[in-house]
Amino acid sequence: MLIKVKKSAKKEDIYKIYDLVEAYYEEIDKTKLNRLTTVRAIRNNLLNKNHSYFYIKFQNKKIGLIHLYITKRFADLCLIYILPQFRNMGLGKSSLKDILNLLKRRGIKKLFIEISSGNKSSFNFFKKNLFKDLETKIKSYIYEVNLK
Repeated sequence: MLIKVKKSAKKEDIYKIYDLVEAYYEEIDKTKLNRLTTVRAIRNNLLNKNHSYFYIKFQNKKIGLIHLYITKRFADLCLIYILPQFRNMGLGKSSLKDILNLLKRRGIKKLFIEISSGNKSSFNFFKKNLFKDLETKIKSYIYEVNLK
């Protein structure tokens, strides 16, 4: 079940979102986030009408998060994350289906998804649940440049 986080989110919502975002980056990118900077970004995103956060709930627990950037013409799936112990239960698939239906109701025609090359589990998830049924085009490549 998806629960939209309201723009007037309570402090504990902002920190719960942070916890899920932090878990994602630690697992997927092996990156440690700066808590203060990330909390500020989440707070700013919540105030921006184009950003939307949705909790993925299961048995009254917030077990995942979806972050979308939505305009009148397209949406960008910034993040979809489910805690490891709740995976392979169909929760990601049903949450993605709910998001696609929400976007269709809003008249959105395109969804952009960026998947890092090292994130094989996300690629396989989208390949299984989204790419097989919809027209998909690779529109760009993301380059990582290490600065010295």
